[in-house]
Amino acid sequence: MSGSGPLSIAGPWLIAVALFVAVIVTGAGALSDASLMDLSTLAFLYVTASWGLVLATVGALIAFRRPENLIGRLLQISGLLIASCFLGFTVAADPSASPGPADPVAGIAGWWASTTIFLAIFLAFPVVGILYPDGRLPGRRWRLPILILVLVQLATGLMYAVNAGPVGSDLPDNPFGLVDVPPGIRDALESLAIFRQGPIVLVA
Repeated sequence: MSGSGPLSIAGPWLIAVALFVAVIVTGAGALSDASLMDLSTLAFLYVTASWGLVLATVGALIAFRRPENLIGRLLQISGLLIASCFLGFTVAADPSASPGPADPVAGIAGWWASTTIFLAIFLAFPVVGILYPDGRLPGRRWRLPILILVLVQLATGLMYAVNAGPVGSDLPDNPFGLVDVPPGIRDALESLAIFRQGPIVLVA
């Protein structure tokens, strides 16, 4: 019962709220330097962070009412990941963090965001879409598609985790970069991570 108690449900939601507030504050700070943040980018970050909070909130409500349903927990996890990802992007662009190739704080924040963003989207859409509404696979035939999606997401995340160079446009270098992944491989993995999800969700 402890795994589905009120604290285990409210805790992740409170963390999501704190992450959302942190995005608001950090984004406002980054806006003070027009070369690092503009209003349209800030609005996008705020909307996506709000999306993460909404997912976490809906997930908490489902987990509270239907603790046996995996959908609630998946929405909570994806909401937390999305909010933390976009907090990472805002911290990486915050002038108070002194963005630059040698800045460890901004580098780690950007590394986290770029490494986990595809996983967050993967959980929020394909997995929830396939498991909806009871939190279970529709049948044994879905095991292979899920396995393929998991492997693609892991490969994409690993690529970002070890890829040398900037973690994004005008952002700091990856502090954990070990190899220079060829652009062709990077583009191919990104395309697979994004476009393999749509057909599977539609079929589901």
